[in-house]
Amino acid sequence: MSTDDILETWPYYRKPTGYRLVDMDFQQCFENRNGMLTKWDEYYFHILHFLSRDGHIKDKYIKGIVENLNQLSDLSENGKNAGILWCLHGYFVPTKLVVTKKNDKKTSTRYTIRDSQESFLFIGKSLQEVEDHISHLRKVKKSTQPFIYGVGENIFSLSEITVYFDGIRYKFKNFIRAVDICFKLIYLFNLEFPPESIMFYNFLEIFFYFFEPKNVSTRVHVIIDALKNVTSQLNMRETEKN
Repeated sequence: MSTDDILETWPYYRKPTGYRLVDMDFQQCFENRNGMLTKWDEYYFHILHFLSRDGHIKDKYIKGIVENLNQLSDLSENGKNAGILWCLHGYFVPTKLVVTKKNDKKTSTRYTIRDSQESFLFIGKSLQEVEDHISHLRKVKKSTQPFIYGVGENIFSLSEITVYFDGIRYKFKNFIRAVDICFKLIYLFNLEFPPESIMFYNFLEIFFYFFEPKNVSTRVHVIIDALKNVTSQLNMRETEKN
């Protein structure tokens, strides 16, 4: 069943509160997979620590955001959460080649970190800038995977948080809630992860939603193993105290 068929059969998905149906149907199809909502707070600082050490981030701009996350104490919860997920794309640097053809000549390029970030979260300084971005996507892509857009001056100052999918818009006050619905839409509608950010989504898929995809990048396994080691060490310390 295609996406159009699903939305025609169940038009409730198109309502502003349609994300509740997404939640219910995802739970029906994939039980006990709400790790993004239940585990995020537990692992926020461990992910930040991972990104802060061992040269895991090489991009100067993203390094600056990581430093702000470590040093600024007055950031909002949404600012911190959006910031660290934005920075994860600097660790999951895209490796996929993009082949374009013009005048019978093929050109190979790689997706950029920015491509990866914006396939997950687009930040516009105004709603008009967001609408222009959506119009552009419609022109250059046959289909657009679900993504989040925010309005603000930068990653730390998002005043609006919306999940966009096939003309549907779900507004949220909580950034992690938006990420959760964005991921669930992709799985529920059996869509492909954006090729620009596939490693990022594989990380969420395995670590927070407990799925086991094939052919996953080594980088994904490295961060997951590091986070699991932290958990094991904390559990051992807790056992020793008791």
